[in-house]
Amino acid sequence: MRKRREGEEKEESGRKGKERWVIENNGNIVFPYAEAENKFGITRPRFQRAIDQLVEKGFLDIKHAGGGMMKDISKYSISDRWLNYGTKNFIQKHRKKDTRGLGFKKKELKTGNGNITYSSNANVT
Repeated sequence: MRKRREGEEKEESGRKGKERWVIENNGNIVFPYAEAENKFGITRPRFQRAIDQLVEKGFLDIKHAGGGMMKDISKYSISDRWLNYGTKNFIQKHRKKDTRGLGFKKKELKTGNGNITYSSNANVT
C-alpha cells in the first residue's frame, strides 16, 4: 500500500541513480489515525509522536491539520528539510497545537449559591 504517488517521469540530475522522483500528490498525502490503528496496530499516541518526530526532523510537513471530531483528515507532504538537519540552515517546524476547543469540555463548578442564606447553629434548639 502506498500513500505517496510517484509521477510517470523522474527529474534528471546528470548521473544515473541520482534522479529525483516527482511526487504527484505532495500536500495531499493522507494517513488517518484510524487506519494506522486498525491496519497496523499503531496506537494513537504513538502515531502522533511519530508524526511529530517526522515533522521536527524535516521529513514531513503538515499541509492541513484535520480534526478527528469533525471527520476532517490531515494532509501531509514529503519534505526535504532533513537535508539541512543539524545545520544553521535547517528550518524548524512543529505540529501546531489544536486550539479550536473541540471534544469534551469540562463543566464549570459553581462554588456557592447567592440564594442561600447562612445561619449559625447557635440559634438551633
